[in-house]
Amino acid sequence: MRAARVVSFTNASDQRCARLILRESRVSLGNGKNCPLRRRFKTEAMHSGRILRLFPGRSLPLWFGCRWAVFQPCLGLERVKQTQREKPSLGAFHNSRWRNLVWQLFFAAIVRILADGSPLDGGDPISSPSRSSANMHHRPHLFRPTIRFVFWVVVVAAGLCGMRSEADGQTSFLEARYEFNSDVDPPSDSTGNNGDAGLLNNFEDDIDPRLGEESLIGDDGFSIGFDAPGDNHPTGHFLLVEDFPHPDSFSASLWIRPQLTGADEALLARDNVWWPSPCNFYCLYIDPQQSLVWKTGGEETVLTDEFVVEEDEIHHVVITHADTDGPDTGKADRSRIYVDGELVGEEDDPPEIPSLDAIADDNGIFSQLFIGTLSSFGGFSGEMDDFQFYSAELTSEQVAQMHARPGSLADFGEINGDYNDDGSVDVLDIDLQAGAMKSADPDLVTFDENGDGSVDYNDRLIWVKQHAGTWVGDANLDNEFNSGDLVSVFAAGKYETAEMAGWGEGDWNGDMSFDSS
Repeated sequence: MRAARVVSFTNASDQRCARLILRESRVSLGNGKNCPLRRRFKTEAMHSGRILRLFPGRSLPLWFGCRWAVFQPCLGLERVKQTQREKPSLGAFHNSRWRNLVWQLFFAAIVRILADGSPLDGGDPISSPSRSSANMHHRPHLFRPTIRFVFWVVVVAAGLCGMRSEADGQTSFLEARYEFNSDVDPPSDSTGNNGDAGLLNNFEDDIDPRLGEESLIGDDGFSIGFDAPGDNHPTGHFLLVEDFPHPDSFSASLWIRPQLTGADEALLARDNVWWPSPCNFYCLYIDPQQSLVWKTGGEETVLTDEFVVEEDEIHHVVITHADTDGPDTGKADRSRIYVDGELVGEEDDPPEIPSLDAIADDNGIFSQLFIGTLSSFGGFSGEMDDFQFYSAELTSEQVAQMHARPGSLADFGEINGDYNDDGSVDVLDIDLQAGAMKSADPDLVTFDENGDGSVDYNDRLIWVKQHAGTWVGDANLDNEFNSGDLVSVFAAGKYETAEMAGWGEGDWNGDMSFDSS
């Protein structure tokens, strides 16, 4: 049952708030009395407003009676689609309903400040408009912006605009890396770009893939074990990564120790059809002749010689695909397969891999990457380790170097902003920079980006704008500052707690905390 609306504008401050919003609505929606949006706007403002004190001990009552569904058309913004997928690491809080609620609160906070002058920190009001001539003489304007007020205006405005940026300098090409180094938890992407890989199977006893198997690359970590075929389906064990990147040119590197089953054993695949797994995007698998088969656009692209992989032997397998003129042009440059550092198969002008939009499906499987299976059969049996995915075509020199140094990343030369030399410009690097900003004796050679003899906010802006190619506030470094970033930093729970915070937890100015200063 829908709750009854409550009229809660019981004091002059609340009435000022309502009048301000209604006045602004005339600017956005026009003065026509018959405008349906304006009628709805007025109804929502005057009959469903509520004052909530969500932060104990603070003076800011958050007014959000005007629902976000009203503000969006007023500002000319698109609605947040309920079906939009979010990163699974944030769970239910990243659901569109919660995100919309957060936006209601943020927008309402700004409106309340404009109407009432209430500050965010519980101190003196920004201004308290009064009809007295003395007060008007000293405070001729509606409000005096403070640093905190400007901070929140910038945050909200940036999120509303959904600012995007492209990197100006050299950036990392490493899009994903699953090292399988936990013997308990689902495999996680150590780059932070993607969510955990789902552990799935087709066994009646519902047994997950074997975590904690012996490392294939000689480190102190683990590998993951797959068994095939399954009981109810020939797939067996496999991993599924949601919303996996889909660049035009890319490379995938992985280490395997296969147990041959006499059937096709897939290493990775992307498709838009469950059955019969045509590999309409791409797939790589071992066939019964122990050859490697690479398909693109639903067609066989590269078939290596037989016996390029041996049972119970550790192999380093790399697939590269180059498409320099972009998707959906009907052509690509080349595809190559490497085994143990050596080129074992290639094809120039291979069938093009379509864009996701070109052959999207209603089931949504086109957005997923299958590891250890095709979309409906072809399960891999054996162990797998250190899966790496790059948005670039690796060279033969890079592949040979990676094979010679198991567990290493592709060497693209010096990457500006990669302070820890892990091949990726990410939150680990900017958090290292924050530590240098707080240090009495920082490493100027590494962190002093502008060469002025200090490590400060100016250096931070260079990292953000030039090296990462994004905006201050882009918490997940996806080159866009939007509501998702605000949701993620507040979900971390570090705001105004005095706890140490990193970039992904709201520390955007480098003081290693998340507050409004």
